[in-house]
Amino acid sequence: MAVPPQDEHDPAIWRRVWDDPIEDYEWDYLGQVILDTLLEEAGSPAGRRYIEVGSGSGRISARLAALGAETTLLDYQERALALSRTMAEGQGIHHAAYLHGSMFDIPAEEESFDVVWNAGVIEHYPFPRQVTALAQMRRVLKCNGVLVTLNPYAGSLLHSLGKWLITRFIEYPFGDEIPIATCAGMAQGAHLALDKEYSVGFVVLWVGAVKRLMLLPGGRVLTPLLTILNEALVSLDRSRTGPALRRLDRFLSRHLGGYLIVSVMHRA
Repeated sequence: MAVPPQDEHDPAIWRRVWDDPIEDYEWDYLGQVILDTLLEEAGSPAGRRYIEVGSGSGRISARLAALGAETTLLDYQERALALSRTMAEGQGIHHAAYLHGSMFDIPAEEESFDVVWNAGVIEHYPFPRQVTALAQMRRVLKCNGVLVTLNPYAGSLLHSLGKWLITRFIEYPFGDEIPIATCAGMAQGAHLALDKEYSVGFVVLWVGAVKRLMLLPGGRVLTPLLTILNEALVSLDRSRTGPALRRLDRFLSRHLGGYLIVSVMHRA
């Protein structure tokens, strides 16, 4: 079974995260933004094979499975996979697959998936390892498939400022993280064609600001505020005003820098 080499992001960091989860499994606005983006870029998930590489909580993959996708979750933390399975089965989803392994050596056959994606993973690794990860994702991607990555955006001044401020007071619980300006170089190194790249999630930054404050001692008192913000924004996104909210977010993200950079690729 594939395991992370010693020069990768310290596995102990993620063991701590999943032994005492900082992230919860409740649906939130960030998850909704990522799901909206995947549906926009990959189309209807019904009957198609998806793999989430570095699946973490697995919340979004569970939603994709509920929409008819044949989903596989890959993570090298068995605790994360176990929690994901429990969460999904609690929602009546029993047809997802769970793979324990590394994104640098994905334990799956070549050209196995229609859609390969991840969110918030490759920014934790140096450039050569990013190329290796994308090359592995390319290997398991079908010839006519789509590969989507979503990562913290280097052009987001608000995100960079917020992270810098919070790390003045506490140790950042997710280890090293270098926001990404573009995936063009790593895509080229992995023999992928970069179809498009854009920023989303400017509105998410304000929810994220509350989550960052919750990392501080006593910050959990902000939990009700975070819940209200997430529920309000998810409800807006799903309502008739959803398209307008997404257009506004895309406009603000383009001009001011959203939380995430979306990179859409296919086999070169």
